[in-house]
Amino acid sequence: MKIRTSTIFLALVSAALLLSGCQSGEDTSSQPQSVEERAQARWDHMIAREFAEAWSYYTPGFRETTSAEEFATTVRKRPVRWEDATVVARDCEGDRCEVVVEVSYSVPQAPAGLNNVRGKRELTETWIRTQEQWWYSDSG
Repeated sequence: MKIRTSTIFLALVSAALLLSGCQSGEDTSSQPQSVEERAQARWDHMIAREFAEAWSYYTPGFRETTSAEEFATTVRKRPVRWEDATVVARDCEGDRCEVVVEVSYSVPQAPAGLNNVRGKRELTETWIRTQEQWWYSDSG
């Protein structure tokens, strides 16, 4: 049985690529890497009211000083209800990005007559890259 060198090479390359995805022991396909993906993922968690998950996108310094439980408690008290968010633009310089997100919201606890009001606005967020990852910085 004769096997071609190119067939063996392709098999080795395929195996190496497959194994490289397993090296860290984590499923990297579910970990957004670009600043746009991370910004969108944070907002998706905020909309789903998964505040502990959203907290995990904040800078390491923020997470050292504010627990996930404290963050969730603070955010739950806000009168606004986020309904949709879409990253629409980014402007990066080095390890700092300004990310523009269009957010749709309502204020269900507003006074009678105003509680059905819906709004949409663009928010500009600051994201910084540290520890080889993008993190949301609420301090701007």
